[in-house]
Amino acid sequence: MSIHASEHRATDEAPARIRAQIYRLMRDYERACDSEADALDISLLKLLKGAAPSVRAETAEWLAGARKCPPRSVRSLACDPDPQVAAAILRRSAVICERTLTEMALCKGQAHLEAIAGRKNLGESVTRILIRRGDRLVLQALARNRTAVIAPPCRRRLLARLGERGATVGPRPRPGRPHLGAAAPA
Repeated sequence: MSIHASEHRATDEAPARIRAQIYRLMRDYERACDSEADALDISLLKLLKGAAPSVRAETAEWLAGARKCPPRSVRSLACDPDPQVAAAILRRSAVICERTLTEMALCKGQAHLEAIAGRKNLGESVTRILIRRGDRLVLQALARNRTAVIAPPCRRRLLARLGERGATVGPRPRPGRPHLGAAAPA
């Protein structure tokens, strides 16, 4: 076997080996007590730092829906510069708090913003930033998000930026309560 062939084989085996280690750490994390969980989170974080984007994206997809997640590792994936890695966490992870979403909305690119815009129950501070910074795809994703909290002035700005008149945006009205964009009863 040539040197180049063995190098290629080693690089092909590395992601599989890392995936196996990550899987074991995540499995152990789910069963760990609090004192062990912190050490497992740090170990997972170190593994993720050296992993290929495809491995980080797979891990993010898995962690986005997990009930018990290592917070440092999840935050690291949410902050990943590759939007395909960060998207699942930004869109679905319950571990990511409003403050982290605000930080990401202030500094990340449009693909990250689009993932945030699709998240359920977005707070007003995040939607305000998305409306100010987002491109058309981000604004459209936010307009489709029926659980995002959007203040009336921000809703008007969103509609103006989209160029859509008469459209409704934001939370669905609750029975017996008018839609936030509707005129108040006299």
